[in-house]
Amino acid sequence: AGVILLLISLLIMILSLALIVKTLIFIMRGPARKYLRKSLNFDELLPEKFSSSPRLKAVNAPGWLSILAGFIITTLVQSSSITTSVLTPFVAADLLKLENMFPYTLGANLGTTGTTLIAAFTVKRALALQIALVHVLFNFFGILIWFPFKFMRDIPVGLAAFLGKTVHVSRLSPLAYLVTAFLLYPGFFFAIAAGYASPSGGAKAAVTICLLLFLTIHGYAVFVYFRKGGKERLLDFIETRNAKTKRKRKHRVVVSGSSI
Repeated sequence: AGVILLLISLLIMILSLALIVKTLIFIMRGPARKYLRKSLNFDELLPEKFSSSPRLKAVNAPGWLSILAGFIITTLVQSSSITTSVLTPFVAADLLKLENMFPYTLGANLGTTGTTLIAAFTVKRALALQIALVHVLFNFFGILIWFPFKFMRDIPVGLAAFLGKTVHVSRLSPLAYLVTAFLLYPGFFFAIAAGYASPSGGAKAAVTICLLLFLTIHGYAVFVYFRKGGKERLLDFIETRNAKTKRKRKHRVVVSGSSI
């Protein structure tokens, strides 16, 4: 019953987000779209000198303001999921740039630590406060690692853009990513840890072999991707499918228009 309710809730969430995107695209036309886009993208809202001056551009004030906005919104609503779920449709509707969504997400992740701190102070136990501080420091240092430097910011933003393009290959690719990143990989490493924690020598030998195979396969995949033209072949394949999808959509519009 729990699994069924989880699947139903995920389906409702996906349908709700899709409906929000379609509604935003329909409503946000003309001046309203322009003003909303400016209010969400601080790089468009701030004076031009922030983008023209090399020093101010290096500081990246719009990005830090986006982090602050994400932090404040999440602190108020006490849920980073609400913040990201509300802002994601704006990205899909081209009202919020993908690279500007990233600092909002970082701020939301930091803002949600407030809930943990409140719960820790309520319990009044040292262990609870330690875990809450770990949560705070994890997100705080995550921001310091991934955000200040452009080459670091480009990594998650580029991966997000790449995953978006894979939808043209298959609409199941986001689901495959979720299953792989949040179920298969964590389950694999959990099994590895459990094997090494086992007193059985056979279990330790088995997980060692599995770990070596895992590292070998992934190392070879990385080698092919960067050294054997795998990256170019993959991108060409995605672009070809993207063009094919666009042609199909254009054909459907033409057919539907001629049938009216």
